[in-house]
Amino acid sequence: MKRKPSDFELQVLGVLWDAPGSTVREVRERLPDGKDRAYTSVLSVMQVMKKKGFLDKEKSDGGGADRWRAVVGRDEISRPIL
Repeated sequence: MKRKPSDFELQVLGVLWDAPGSTVREVRERLPDGKDRAYTSVLSVMQVMKKKGFLDKEKSDGGGADRWRAVVGRDEISRPIL
């Protein structure tokens, strides 16, 4: 992996490792730092993370919210950091 995730991206990954298939709203509610972030801010970061190859999303059938998951594992991320 060429890029290492930022602190905030690590928080998002942590949520999705623990709860794969979460919506942006669910990720926002579960962020461990407790900061009140706008939905659109979290969505923007997650979209950038998808472009970087950290996340993927599944389109919802029937107009519901998209479901997101991490495509990198904890060990893949923690190895270069350690």
